[in-house]
Amino acid sequence: MRIQVTVPPNTDPSAPVKLSTLYDDETLSQQVIKVPLGHAYLTGVQIHAAGVGRIVPEKGSNTDWLIDDDRVIVKNVFVKISPPSFNVEVRAYNTDDTYEHTFYIDLT
Repeated sequence: MRIQVTVPPNTDPSAPVKLSTLYDDETLSQQVIKVPLGHAYLTGVQIHAAGVGRIVPEKGSNTDWLIDDDRVIVKNVFVKISPPSFNVEVRAYNTDDTYEHTFYIDLT
């Protein structure tokens, strides 16, 4: 499943853009997150799975947001949920005062 989330300028981390979608499988094993050139570490993204909570960045990590620039990040996090469909929510912020920024996420 591919998810694209575009975040307008001046979107504070305390009020992130939220995009929720139904994931139609009982397992989620890999998340590929593309942070294009230009984000300049001014943006952050999280992925939450219903019944599990935050899976990116992983619970227990030293950060609340995945923050980067010009990078493709592959996360192998195995999540098994019953029933075989569940909501996945992407949350993102953008403190850039001029440009919108887009995250591209592939879930398998």
